[in-house]
Order: sequence, then structure tokens, then C-alpha cells
Amino acid sequence: MMRQDFLQVLEHDLSSLPIQAREEALAFFTEYLAEVGESSDALAELGDPHQVAQDLLSEMKAQGIPMEMREVMVLEDSKVVVTKKVSVFLEDIDLMIREADVTQLTLDYPSNLSTFLQIEQGDEQFSIKQVKPRPKQNFSFLNLVTNKVPDFLLHKLTLLVPKGLILTDLTIHLVSSDASLEGLEVKTCQLTLTNGDLRARALFAEQLSGFLANGDISFLNCHFQDLKLELTNGDMSWQESQSANTHLICYNGDIGLTNGTYSNQLIIDNQNGDTHIHQSQLC
Repeated sequence: MMRQDFLQVLEHDLSSLPIQAREEALAFFTEYLAEVGESSDALAELGDPHQVAQDLLSEMKAQGIPMEMREVMVLEDSKVVVTKKVSVFLEDIDLMIREADVTQLTLDYPSNLSTFLQIEQGDEQFSIKQVKPRPKQNFSFLNLVTNKVPDFLLHKLTLLVPKGLILTDLTIHLVSSDASLEGLEVKTCQLTLTNGDLRARALFAEQLSGFLANGDISFLNCHFQDLKLELTNGDMSWQESQSANTHLICYNGDIGLTNGTYSNQLIIDNQNGDTHIHQSQLC
């Protein structure tokens, strides 16, 4: 069986899923098979596509992952309150905060996460807190074969921010979770991650301070006035971004700066790792 044949069978057998979930599942297997190439061994390890689809649907059901049932919570009309203080504490739920075509701040998450979350909203701020850890999940057949778990199987909380809305204070504390920030404008941002990756794209912040114990940091097309990042174990990647006052600390890992602009000062403290600077300038 060829790769395309495998994917066609998989698409047919996953037809009961909503369109988005089915597309994400197919994208996951397409990417995996593209990485391993036209290898009969890779297809043999995956096994019969009918069985793969059945195992995938069964494990999703066993783990209590509803693909269609989602909670969408509108937090407050951005036309009334134009600045926000946001506080997020999550133990093992991934976080995404991104700009979107919405008129109000909106939370989007799988409905089976409701029992794990406490959401409080005041006049000018709101907090999102995970009150207990989730049961451990084990997608055995995927872990053994691909050593990956598709994004659509992971529990993720998404905060949608209206375009043009400035968050005055954003505080994020994650224990074993990844954070993704896209298209945001923030005055003050504080990030603490114990085990997880931080990815930011098109993030504008006057002040950002971040500490990561174990994980990687990736910035693309970001702009900062004052930036301080401290990373214990992991790598830092900085691409096409600008900062006036920059202080990067990495104890164990590499730092890569590409097409960066630093208008005032750039301090790099890399204790056990390599630092690569390409096409960057200090003005």
C-alpha cells in the first residue's frame, strides 16, 4: 500500500468526525508520512489504515474527548472596556491567546475541561485558573509508532482577542503546558513556564519578562521596548524581531538571533551553549 492509498482509506473511515477534526487528523498523518518518506516500514508500523482509524476513534472516546462539544464563553464587550488585565494559571492544559475577528473577548475550549477550570471576571480584569489536574492520557498506538500526539487530541484553551484591543497586563503561569501568543498588543506581560514551550508571533509588548525552566522559546516578528528572558534548559530562537532593551539569559541551551534589531542595548548571558547571530543589528 502506498502513502496516498493509506490516507484515502483513513479519510473515509474518519468521515464521522467534524470537518475540522478530520482535516487535522489527516494533516497529522500526512506530515508524519512525508517525514519518513515512501517507506514501507513506516506504513507497516502504522498498520492497516482501517484499524488505525478505529483505534483513533476508540481512544478519543475512551479519553472523553468530544470533538463537537465545545464551550464558547464571551467575556466582555470590548466596546465598553478597551483595556484588560488577564491572569492565567494552568497545570496541564495548553494555552493559546491570539487576535481574531471577534467583537468581544472570547474563551474557546473543549466542554470536558469545564470541571477543571475556574473563571472569574471583574470590572477590568479576569482570571482563568485550573483547579485540579486532568487524568493522564495515553494514546498508545500513536505514541509507539510516531512518538507524537496530534494537536487536535490535546486539551487546549484558546482566548480570542478582538483586533485593536490592548491588554494592559497579561500574567501567565503554566506548570506542564505550552503557550502560544499571536497577534497581540500588551503593555506589561509576565510569563512563567515550568515545563513547556513558548511561541510568540507578531507580539507587541512594552515590557515583557519571562522565565522558563524546561522548554524552548520561539519569537517571530515581535516588537518589545523592554525584554528580559531567562531559560534554564532549552533553546531560544529569535527571528525578524525588534527590541530596545534586551536581556537574554540561557543556562543550558543555544540562542539563535536572525534578522533582529536592537535599538539600545543587547545583553546575552549564555552559560552552557552556543550563540548564533545572523543579519542582526544594534542601532
